[in-house]
Amino acid sequence: MRYGKPNGIKNNKLYTGIFLLLSLFSSGGIIADEKARFIQLPAQALAEQLAEISKIFDCSFIAPSDHLTAKKGSELKGRYTLQQALDELFLNNNLTAYVTDNGFVVRVDDANKQQAALDDIDEITTTGSYEAASQSLQYKQNSKHISDVIAGQDLSSYPDVTVAESLQRVPGITITRALGEGRQVSLRGVYPDFTLVTLNGMPALSNNDLPMDSRLQKEQNRSFDFNIFSPKLFESVQVRKSYSSEQTSGGLAGTIALQTDKPFKKPGARFELDAGLGRNQFRDNPDKRLSAVLSNTWNNWGALLSVNWGERNVQEQGANTFRWRPLSPNADLSGIDEDLADKWRSGDIVMPRGNRYSVWQIDQTRFGGNLALQYQREGLELSFDWVSATLEGTRRENHLYPRGSAMTPIIEGITKVTTAEINARNELVYARYENASIAAESRQQQVKTDYNQWITRGLFELNRVLDIGWQLGLQQSDYSIPFSAKVFTRQQGDVSIDYRKDRYFAHINYASDLTQPEQWFFDELDLELYDSFTQQKQLKFFSEYSPNAGASYQLGIEVNQQESQRIWSTQNDVLSGYFKNSDVVLENALSYRFSRHSKIPWTELDVPAVLNHFSVNGTELSSNAPPIETTRNLIQETNWEAFFQTDWLWKNWQLLAGARVVESRTDINSNEPILQQKLSSSNVLPAINATYFYSDSWQLRASLSRSIARPLFSDLTPRLIQQGTSQTLVKASDELSPYVSSNFDLSAAYYGDNALFFSAAWFYKDLDDYIASERLNAGTDQPALNIIERKNSESAWLSGLEAQLQWRWSFLPAPFNNLGVNLQGTLNKGEVAFYDENTGNKLFKKDFPYLSEHTAAVALYYEDANFLARISATHRDDYIARVDSQTLSDEDETGFHASTYVDASVSWAFNSSWELGLEFSNLTNEREEQYSNSTHRAYNSTSYGRNVFLGITYRH
Repeated sequence: MRYGKPNGIKNNKLYTGIFLLLSLFSSGGIIADEKARFIQLPAQALAEQLAEISKIFDCSFIAPSDHLTAKKGSELKGRYTLQQALDELFLNNNLTAYVTDNGFVVRVDDANKQQAALDDIDEITTTGSYEAASQSLQYKQNSKHISDVIAGQDLSSYPDVTVAESLQRVPGITITRALGEGRQVSLRGVYPDFTLVTLNGMPALSNNDLPMDSRLQKEQNRSFDFNIFSPKLFESVQVRKSYSSEQTSGGLAGTIALQTDKPFKKPGARFELDAGLGRNQFRDNPDKRLSAVLSNTWNNWGALLSVNWGERNVQEQGANTFRWRPLSPNADLSGIDEDLADKWRSGDIVMPRGNRYSVWQIDQTRFGGNLALQYQREGLELSFDWVSATLEGTRRENHLYPRGSAMTPIIEGITKVTTAEINARNELVYARYENASIAAESRQQQVKTDYNQWITRGLFELNRVLDIGWQLGLQQSDYSIPFSAKVFTRQQGDVSIDYRKDRYFAHINYASDLTQPEQWFFDELDLELYDSFTQQKQLKFFSEYSPNAGASYQLGIEVNQQESQRIWSTQNDVLSGYFKNSDVVLENALSYRFSRHSKIPWTELDVPAVLNHFSVNGTELSSNAPPIETTRNLIQETNWEAFFQTDWLWKNWQLLAGARVVESRTDINSNEPILQQKLSSSNVLPAINATYFYSDSWQLRASLSRSIARPLFSDLTPRLIQQGTSQTLVKASDELSPYVSSNFDLSAAYYGDNALFFSAAWFYKDLDDYIASERLNAGTDQPALNIIERKNSESAWLSGLEAQLQWRWSFLPAPFNNLGVNLQGTLNKGEVAFYDENTGNKLFKKDFPYLSEHTAAVALYYEDANFLARISATHRDDYIARVDSQTLSDEDETGFHASTYVDASVSWAFNSSWELGLEFSNLTNEREEQYSNSTHRAYNSTSYGRNVFLGITYRH
């Protein structure tokens, strides 16, 4: 028998009855202590945890010792009432506790109560959204940081294809999209590279790319591409917005912690199966998905296997340009007004280049798996996790556009301009051309991303007050394009281009029938191969000393190594001599009528058939005659880190204070230009996180910290730029160090009953050591080699407000009491200076790239025990994507206009095992508008269609 203050009790049933009887006649019927207390208990023997709780609440308890000796309670940290603390401890045990004014009694559940508990669990599973939101709020409430959490059930309750789409409803998070899928995440309005992503506690990095040149292809960076993972793979996602010393460095904006499922999260046997079919309005083939979870625990052992597989057929279509530029191509201008012709000849007219109708398609397969093994006994926890994911597919890209001089429709000396019109900014918004150049581009790529992570972890309880642990991890990610070929065809004809009705989507009219193969001639064939490989290793040791329930001290060291390598080979104009010296007409066997674009059909090519016809090898470029250009770079980093942190609970205060020391070394190797460089840096990152529990419902938090983001790969990778007879070398300074931010965060949260939650947060970031370009030999007259170095020579700032409301309208009469709403919104401000990397000159100050001043999300739902219906919308304002020094002659920025995406879902649970769901995404077929220049000229406007998905789920 384990006991608190009562002594000498031997007959459990008898004295339990006496204890409860006395409780019934106690004065006022008030339980031992209804006030919430601060509790911090390590995972240890359940009997020892109960003894500590009795001391904290200054009460007696009685419990059956034979049911406690072999049981271990989970870690308990946060603010709880006595009943809440006991319920949390007994969550996965066949025990229950009754609280009275004299203390509490622990009893073994009988079979009926155990079955009732199982029934409750079934109901939570089928109900889904509301219970998942409650679990997410509990995680948030008990966190020591300013953070948000998405529980596993909520991850899969929205019609989200990727984890990025699930994260877009968290205040402060915005996402970028590619081919209808959420890909990258920006936290609090800064580069995605400034957000650290961890998977099962280890820093994670996985890159793929976008199919559109305007959105940057084959970009090597530190941002995590979330489209490799399905949300169904994860048990929870935590967004840590304030920094604390136990967190691995690198998340200047914050940390997104992905956590896969574990068998002991839900002890016992369980099996889940989910299958579904869907459709995109632009594609004929159905989308498919299948996922399964199989888990069981046997005494001290547990094993879980989770797999998900899906096939998607996606299309994005629209109109785009190659940006706008003042030009004066030589054309017959006799058909237009003389004043306009003079402006044309003098180069005063800003002309749109490219003017394409475009279609991007991908048929892709996504696979993910998680194997988790756990061993638990008193004083020891061991685990092994293997996470694997593959995203592969065939991408097809088709364009139709006038392709003459400087990418205008004009063939110099041949084309006649019969009509033209400019606007007040001298932009050419309408023109008709005779004998213009017309081109079609057919591109096909094979793309594949392989991701694997292996982690083993141990936690040892040396005694009641000291725990030590370790983690060893290896991660590998490889993104490859083993085949990429594009073929251009050409012809001449009459064409008109009109931006007057829609300035972001041109109406392009071709006079001739473009579906006749005999009217087209081969023009150009280009090949490329690409591979980006990243490997990360981690070794971490940590310890925690907890002398009492009100204090703990943490100490840890870790080493993180990362290696990132990129190889990019191109072979252009493979058959230039053959195509340029004679008109090679398209053969019917190599072409087909392309009608995927909603505006016009045209003739496109079967790219693999073309390569086979002309005996061109698309995977072994050395087999072809033209020269191959290959760039290689290798970046190796090692970070040694150590931290110390204290965690105190005192009255209504909780304080987390500490510091992390970071020593980094970076090795850079490049072949074009040939350069080897070694960098080193040191940083000390102090952090204080304070929580004041004003009442049982109100929490106030404040955080003061210093965090870093390591230099972008574009800061580290050297480039050689040819400018006439001179060259410019852009490289990292030998003293280059990370971006540094001093952070101040405040938040207030109200946790009402289960029907209401509200929070508001304010943050300010003072970014010191911001990296910018500086010319070294500025005083030299026309040197043969200009040297531009990337240095920590600038500063910037960022500030924002975030608010969130979750409100279930339980005050309404039935059935309207099942209605509810979730709202969140942000207001962000921030400014940074941009530099011309070609000259080192300061250009201007603008908003941070990726910063949308306003963002918002809303979800309106109806939910009862068996039925859930929800409609949701996410909105973000305009934002700058980048300022590119190589395109400054065309634009001073490029970015995206505001967008709002609307989704809906309906699910119905037949019983505790079966559930049917219907999902709708992008209901309004939102148009993504990318603009060029701060005057907002047309660049790239696309849409990817509405999606519908029908799924069925079985749980046992």
